[in-house]
Amino acid sequence: MLYAKIRQISVSILFASLIAIVMPLAAFAQTATMPDKQAIENIVREYILKNPELVIEAIELFQEKQRVAEEEAKANALSARTDQIYSDPATPTSGEANAGVTIVEFFDYQCSYCRSMSRTLLDIVDAKEDVRIVWKEFPILGEDSVFASRAALAAGMQGRYLDFHRTLMITRSRLSQDWVMTLAEGIGLDVEKLKQDMGSTQVTQQIGANLDLARQLGIRGTPAFIIDGEVFPGALDPNRLKQLLNDARKS
Repeated sequence: MLYAKIRQISVSILFASLIAIVMPLAAFAQTATMPDKQAIENIVREYILKNPELVIEAIELFQEKQRVAEEEAKANALSARTDQIYSDPATPTSGEANAGVTIVEFFDYQCSYCRSMSRTLLDIVDAKEDVRIVWKEFPILGEDSVFASRAALAAGMQGRYLDFHRTLMITRSRLSQDWVMTLAEGIGLDVEKLKQDMGSTQVTQQIGANLDLARQLGIRGTPAFIIDGEVFPGALDPNRLKQLLNDARKS
């Protein structure tokens, strides 16, 4: 299934790229009206057979144009959405507001890489380093992920966001909905209030806003980080993260 999907996408990219190349050649075949689809396909096929090396060149050119367009769109989104990224009052944060550097993390509680990264991030929080962390709930791994994110944001309404975030990240068990509630009760949260707040408009809007923001920034997986105005997809080695933070302080 995955191979077929990739092949379908590749064929679509190839056809779009080659059309851009062969359309000038197709001009000679035009009369008063555009040539029909079959005529264009025949021209494309003949041109490919005579110039097979252009297939790779066309795909590479098309992909590079896509990459540049995506990077421009990402840069524009980073600039236009600065307040939502760094200063949204509904988004949980750790550290001082005037810290020397800020880490924005998009994460999912069921993501194993997010759990691994959480140890490094929570160590930064516990060490009271001059770092502010903005926690962007980004539940993309199914209904249980959404449930856990709703519970975490609702815990924030009881002043316990970081406590519950930590609990969800360090648990070794799969985060079923029942287990999330068990963990909430275990750290002393008011479970009935939690359930009520989980369904609130505020929580729903916060998750929706994060999903939309991630889409605008070209973030498709977890974890993903924004440091010093740049998006870093995927888990970061602790040494790499340390270097990025040092560079951000100097900039």
